[in-house]
Amino acid sequence: MGMEILDEFSPLTPLSSLQFIIPKHKTEQQQQQQQEDDQEEECLTPTAAAARLKPAIICPPAPKKPRPPRRKLNFLPPPFFEAPQDLNSVYFQLHIPSKKIKPIH
Repeated sequence: MGMEILDEFSPLTPLSSLQFIIPKHKTEQQQQQQQEDDQEEECLTPTAAAARLKPAIICPPAPKKPRPPRRKLNFLPPPFFEAPQDLNSVYFQLHIPSKKIKPIH
């Protein structure tokens, strides 16, 4: 069952790769040149006085916790409206258009 799938794939062909030649022995002149190049490429931290951070003169005060209120405000409940005995007087009829909708056949 699973072997049928493997038979369908063709074997992979090997890829050709480039060969790098690494010299094993360097002359003293080449070693000196390499060291000079390494020194030129290094990144250094600036040590001049102009590049240094200036210390803070005065520290800012710590944040203060807000004061609690002296008393809680008493919120008034929403006003209550009494409903009239005749609820039809509260509602009003909307304007009914005189044009009637015709059904589509």
